Amino acid sequence: MLERLFRAAERRAFSPALALATPVWVALVRSLLERLLGASEAGQGRGAFAWFAHVVVFYLALHLTLGAVLVALARVDWKRASALVGMGLVLGTLPPLIDAAIYGRGQFGYEYFPSLGGLPWSLHLPPRVLPWGETLVLWATVALMTTATLRQTRSAWRTVATALATYACVVLFLVLLPMAARMASGETGVAPSEWRNVALASAGLCSLTWSLGSGRRALARLPQLVLPPLLVVLGGAVHGPVTGAVVLVAVQFAFAGLAFTLANDWYDRREDGAQGRAPGLDEDGARWVQVVALAVGLHLVAVRLDAGLCLVGFAVVSHAYHADPLRLKCVFPLSYKTEGLLGGLAFTAGLVAAPDLAPATHELWVALAVAVGTPAALVFKDWKDIDADAAAGVRTAFVVAEARGWPRQRMKAVATGLLALATGCATAGVWWLAHPSGEALLGLWALAAAGPVALTVIASPRRAVTAAMMATELHLAVAAWALLDGRP
Repeated sequence: MLERLFRAAERRAFSPALALATPVWVALVRSLLERLLGASEAGQGRGAFAWFAHVVVFYLALHLTLGAVLVALARVDWKRASALVGMGLVLGTLPPLIDAAIYGRGQFGYEYFPSLGGLPWSLHLPPRVLPWGETLVLWATVALMTTATLRQTRSAWRTVATALATYACVVLFLVLLPMAARMASGETGVAPSEWRNVALASAGLCSLTWSLGSGRRALARLPQLVLPPLLVVLGGAVHGPVTGAVVLVAVQFAFAGLAFTLANDWYDRREDGAQGRAPGLDEDGARWVQVVALAVGLHLVAVRLDAGLCLVGFAVVSHAYHADPLRLKCVFPLSYKTEGLLGGLAFTAGLVAAPDLAPATHELWVALAVAVGTPAALVFKDWKDIDADAAAGVRTAFVVAEARGWPRQRMKAVATGLLALATGCATAGVWWLAHPSGEALLGLWALAAAGPVALTVIASPRRAVTAAMMATELHLAVAAWALLDGRP
């Protein structure tokens, strides 16, 4: 019977909708049964949607992390691993039923474990933390993962390693991530539940990135990935102190930026093909990583509505920018207006991250300036791919200008000037808002010049753009610091 279940899971074609439906269904049934049958207070004092969104993130992250274990040790591709883990994930609905039969209604509960030192190796601590139902299902998960690897590889060491890795995942989700969330909560004043979702999402997205084989590509695109969270932090610095709430929202934007940057490898396959580079993902992978990023961000909508709406807007606009059939990055000048909207949404999320103080009118004007200035600053980034963009039909400012008879060097000078103008205006804005010290202001002017200088003196277009991006982002970070340092 078990063999038939394994074969049925392997025959199932992958789809992002079905892959997401499994953890959502398990979360729905588990949440309902816990509230009806159990005695745990978890989730009772919060909004129903916030608690449900947390449980969805938990099972989705667990799904992705266990899938990464099978990819690494069972030698299966990520789609097959997702199907196999999804089959076993359904076991998560059983503990409340088992424990209600053993202990009676209202006589059991489930909680995260407070410390690693007191965790029983048997994963059994009834009736309020790890009652029999939970214990049996956790060990069944270890057994099923081990069986999947043994069935696939017939390797003793891989089978044992899978058992140990699965047990380690249980400890990670039951103890280590909640401990990290409590520590972050103590440092920042943000509720542990919010940091716990960030910790779970981090585990899930890192596991998915590794399973997709995109880890190196993510590191190579680090300058792109840093920009959205930096704009969030800058928005928080304009609004007031950069609190834990601002940092939390910035991390969520980093997740979204990672997902859509990885997905762009598939949508840019024609441009990459013109330069001899193979796409890092197939279409299923590109869709799945975007679905995961949006799903883990829904908890932010439940607990910080304004920032959450900015995040959802960022995800929707990012998809329209990258993906077919809209693919706005190919439509001049909508491509740059879209980039401006993305920058404005990230900055505004920083303004509204802490909902206890509404943004002032002049702060909303600054948000508009960011939305207008972001595309002006980012024209330069297209300098490195002019020929590939032209071959693939991507109408960047460089491609359009060259088609109209402009020499490349003239357009490069324009892009360099726009970057200098944007960073210079940001420096002037910092002085206007906070009146920082002379040393801080001098440093900002130097960094404002560093990006254009990199474009001018570095011969390789790709290296020049990377250096200019890093200088620009360092400028944003120092601008945020100068704003905070210059306030009373």
